[in-house]
Amino acid sequence: RFIGLGLEPIQWAIDGFGWLGGGLGVASQGAQHFGGGAEVFGGAGEGGFGKITAELGLPGLAIALWFGFAALRYGWHVLTFVSQRSATVARLAYGLVAFLVANLAVFFVATQLFGDLFVLLLLGLVAGFFLATPVLALNDLPQDFTPPPGLAGQLHGLSLSQETEVAAVARHA
Repeated sequence: RFIGLGLEPIQWAIDGFGWLGGGLGVASQGAQHFGGGAEVFGGAGEGGFGKITAELGLPGLAIALWFGFAALRYGWHVLTFVSQRSATVARLAYGLVAFLVANLAVFFVATQLFGDLFVLLLLGLVAGFFLATPVLALNDLPQDFTPPPGLAGQLHGLSLSQETEVAAVARHA
């Protein structure tokens, strides 16, 4: 299913719309009813990679993969940061990531589901909750917490106020 609806639609999109794509909306539900029918807009545009390639072309697919890689890399940094600070918050973060990864797998083969506003709101909230877990982990620190040497180097992804908070906790310990 991943090959048939995940990867093969990339070639279908290139054959049908060229390497620059056909523009936003050409692979959307109902597009076959406007200006050409199924001959122009029909095909396997329901896979995530195929839909991105059909609408935005190969440059758009490359940018989407780049953003995806950056998001996965940042998510990994969040998980390692949270895991080192709080076991309770780490369990929450791993559960949220599992939910997001499961939906990512669905996106590769059935992107039509992600046209529903409720699904997008739910996934946005879950992603926001996950990105907020470092703040929860910092708030979960015990009062006698002493940061390990070189903690400032590990805090590169936090805001200045959060770094100040960790430094204040370390001074009072």
